[in-house]
Amino acid sequence: MINIKKGYVSIIVPVYNVMDYLRECLDSILAQTYNRIEAIFIDDGSTDGSGRVLDEYAAYFNVRVVHQSNKGVSGARNEGLKRATGEFVTFVDADDRILPNYIEKLVEGIADCDMAVCNMPAEWTRGFGIKQTKKEMARIFEVNGYTWGKLIRKKDIDIQFLNSVKYAEDYIFYINLCNKIENINVMDYYGYFYRVRPGSLSVKQKGEAHTEREFYNKLTFLYGLPEIEKAIKGWNKAGKRVVRNHCYYISLLLLMIYYRSGVEDEYSKNKIREELRSHYISFVLVTLLKDLKIKRFIFGTTLIMMPKTGAKLASKLLG
Repeated sequence: MINIKKGYVSIIVPVYNVMDYLRECLDSILAQTYNRIEAIFIDDGSTDGSGRVLDEYAAYFNVRVVHQSNKGVSGARNEGLKRATGEFVTFVDADDRILPNYIEKLVEGIADCDMAVCNMPAEWTRGFGIKQTKKEMARIFEVNGYTWGKLIRKKDIDIQFLNSVKYAEDYIFYINLCNKIENINVMDYYGYFYRVRPGSLSVKQKGEAHTEREFYNKLTFLYGLPEIEKAIKGWNKAGKRVVRNHCYYISLLLLMIYYRSGVEDEYSKNKIREELRSHYISFVLVTLLKDLKIKRFIFGTTLIMMPKTGAKLASKLLG
């Protein structure tokens, strides 16, 4: 049983082969004006020297370093959650950095609510302030479903990241979390600096060719659709519609990426095609159909049934 430290913030940082950016991240965390923090770095089997850098910083009283065999970013975050002792939890990516008052501002923001969120333009969330309907909360994660930029109460986290999902796993985590919280404070504050790295799976553009491995990783989002459906089962219709339409949009992107992918082996292409069709038909067209707009339904059906025609249409509509 972990003793929770009141007022403390656990900063969980999964680390995998980011040695070129790691010191900048570490230094930005150690420079926080809010001093009741514990920084938990999970070295997820790095091979580039990131582990050695972490060991240098382990001498700081508020830095904890855990080395483990590679389990993926979800496994690393879950390990961090298991070890967190703070009243609050936030996630930072190891190649990003935060302003010195970042944690202080988030703690102020969570005072009268269940979660504080920053780095979000007002037009994305229809204004700043407290959001408390499922529809409003779902919209926040629709435009920023990343783990970073948020502060959560540890007591509300009795869920884990899905190890089987390697793309948009954070979105699934937060949709699940919506069942544990009642409101979110969207703050007019920007203190998190997200680094866009060339070739990163999360930021690779729709028009770029994906390798077979990259595509398979993105494809795992479809495995999380049943979990999402289970999470929103008790939601009202408006909230469900926001989540389902977002899931449908991501599924369409996956289909489009497939038809533009760099996968050339016929066996692999056929295997991927069947996997896509199976999940698309089972969870998207059937389960999600009732909340989709007719244009999206026609587009998706064309893409899955007539790939060449659908791919051309996708290129025009999605860029």
